[in-house]
Amino acid sequence: MIILGGLICLIAAIWLVILAFRTSILWGLAAFFIPFGYLIFAFTHWNKARPGFMTFLAGFALILVGVAIRS
Repeated sequence: MIILGGLICLIAAIWLVILAFRTSILWGLAAFFIPFGYLIFAFTHWNKARPGFMTFLAGFALILVGVAIRS
């Protein structure tokens, strides 16, 4: 479950970076180079980024469940 959650988070992060580049080059560069910049983009452009952010949260929840089960 931890690996699956990590893959889902990775895919969602890439999705958010692509959305940031579609908004503007500067947002795309910020989302790509600044740590967790894609999350800043998600909060400031909620209407565009909501599906990607929710996918990220679902992956993170899977990671947490996997860690809880292994403990």
